[in-house]
Formats: sequence, structure tokens, C-alpha cells
Amino acid sequence: MLPLNYSQNYLNNLELLVKLVSKADFSETDVVYDIGAGKGAITGALKGACARVIAVELDRSLAGGLISRFKDDGNVFVVNADFMEIDLPPTNYKVFSNIPFNRTSEIFHKLYFSSNSPEEAYLILQKEAAERFLGIGEGFMTFLLLAPFFNMEIVHKFSKADFTPVPSVDTVLLRIDNRVTPRIDFTQEENYRDFIVYVLKQQKPTLRLRTTKLFTSEQFKRVARELGLPETVVASSVGYSQWIELFDRYLRFVQQEKRKLTLGVFNSHKSTLFGREAVYRTKVRL
Repeated sequence: MLPLNYSQNYLNNLELLVKLVSKADFSETDVVYDIGAGKGAITGALKGACARVIAVELDRSLAGGLISRFKDDGNVFVVNADFMEIDLPPTNYKVFSNIPFNRTSEIFHKLYFSSNSPEEAYLILQKEAAERFLGIGEGFMTFLLLAPFFNMEIVHKFSKADFTPVPSVDTVLLRIDNRVTPRIDFTQEENYRDFIVYVLKQQKPTLRLRTTKLFTSEQFKRVARELGLPETVVASSVGYSQWIELFDRYLRFVQQEKRKLTLGVFNSHKSTLFGREAVYRTKVRL
């Protein structure tokens, strides 16, 4: 049973949905996940556009409706389960779905901080959440962790009238795909994420103080000079490309013994994220 404060808003503009799925340009070989499939509007739009649709729905009643609706469609597979409890496929897959608003962060982190992220994803999200992933507002850390490896952009802004009942929040479609050439070599992905989380988790006012256990005073002065940063710069004023350069200097200048300070920090951060109590918000369902 869904919580009492868990509301649903259904997309009533099915013509728009078909158009958006068409623009996604899925192929006849693609396996596409619809997370939180609801009554199946996205699943219905996807079934003719790709090889297989995996419709994941936690609610037993809704899942039963999906099974009944798509029983004659051989390429639609309904999974009545919590998405957080199922294994991601070991092979290539894509996503087109409306992530439940109350679980956006944990589902997003599962998709993009796991061993096999989707090749491409189209996620219907609360605008505020999408902007966080783009580095606007509170999403600075998540943006830095993702940006070297993924392209991210808002490709559509929904009208509130596209949903019934009308939601109280603005909703957008966020597209994410793999960078052809990552800005950080994949062999350094784990080290990069450990470094970023370590620095941003330090409760210090300036970047120099946040990295004082890594860089010596002379090293930091050199790094600041090379990156065009004042020595008193705060972390939030460091640009994305400068973070990439800062990590490069970390690899070049910081001794191996000091690097142990950052090892495993990202995984610890993930465990605290998933352990947080969910905050229920308005949910835009399809």
C-alpha cells in the first residue's frame, strides 16, 4: 500500500509522450527500462520503439494492471518489485521513465554510481532535482561526480497542464548519455570520485584548508597559481574545469601515502545517502 502522503499525477498528454519517445531514437535492438511504470503510458509508447521493455512497478495493483494490459505484447516484461532491490543487467540497456519523486536521489545514484550505468537515459523529474544534477544549487557534488563521464541536459519542459491532477512542481525531461571521450580516464574514475567527495566533505571555509592534509603549502600555492585561483578561494567558486585540473595536480603532486586519506570515501558517502529516511513529495506518474 502506498503512503497516505504519496500522491500521483498522471500524464494526460499522450501525443506529447509518443513524440518524446520518437525523438529518443531507440533502435530495434535496445532494451529499455521504465522505472515506476504506473498505468503503462511510457511502456505503451516504448513497446513499438525498441526490442524489449522492462516495466518495473512496486505497487502490486498497478503491476497487475500492467500485466493485463500488455499480456499480448511479447516484448514487454513486467517486474513487480522495488527497483532498488533488483540487479541491473550486465549488458547494455537504456532508460525512459518517470522516477518517483520521493526516491529520485537513490534511484539516480543506483543508475549512475553502479558497475553498469545505462547507455542513455531520459528521466522525467522535478525541475529542482534535474537542476541539482546539472550543478545548479545543492547538486554541486553530484554534478562534479558525473560530469566528466556523462553528458546531461534538459531536453523538454512539461506544462503543468500535461498532468492530471495538476502538480504543484515544475517537471522536465533530463537526458543523460555517456561521453564519447571522458574528461577523466576510466582507470582513475574511482580515485577521482574519492578525491571530490573527500574535499567537499571537509568542513573548512577555503579550498586550501580543505586540502591541507593532501597538498603542502608550497604545492597549493603552485596549484592555485596554475589554475588561476586566489589562495583564499572557497570550494563553491572553483569551476568545473578547474576541479578536473585540481585532480590532475593531486595525481602529480600528492604522495601515495597521503592519498590513502581519500581511499573509499566515495563508497562511504553512497552508504550514507541510501541510509537516509525518504521524504515523500508529489509524484508525477504516467
